[in-house]
Amino acid sequence: MYEIELLKTALKNKKIISGLEKVDEQTYAISQAYDLKESISQLKQGNEYAIAAKKMTEAFKNEDLKNLDKLIKDPKFMNKRQEKLVLTDRNKNWAEKMPEMMKKQSTFFAVGSGHLWGDSGLISLLKSKGYTVKPVSSL
Repeated sequence: MYEIELLKTALKNKKIISGLEKVDEQTYAISQAYDLKESISQLKQGNEYAIAAKKMTEAFKNEDLKNLDKLIKDPKFMNKRQEKLVLTDRNKNWAEKMPEMMKKQSTFFAVGSGHLWGDSGLISLLKSKGYTVKPVSSL
């Protein structure tokens, strides 16, 4: 939802835009996590997912990351294998790349909210490396 606003702000301020992974790395993780049957199952839950998405947005706006994490990782939408492939493994990769990127210049990272909370979330991984992590209130 916020990607376009962040992109507009970055372009307006002539900031360098980069990524923590390439598009093919992201699509590979998703393709490994969801086979055809699982993808069809997810599509059939459209209305249920729309309701959950509203709850997720509200939790995000209220900075209720614990509840947001619970909603994102609801077994109806994501099993443990999918969580590992889509969130945990990618978070660990990103947490290794981020320090080098931050050494080069002041850096703003925007990631999906599912990547934030929990023992393998970016907040915890970066704090374990000695970083201070703070929310940004609004654009």
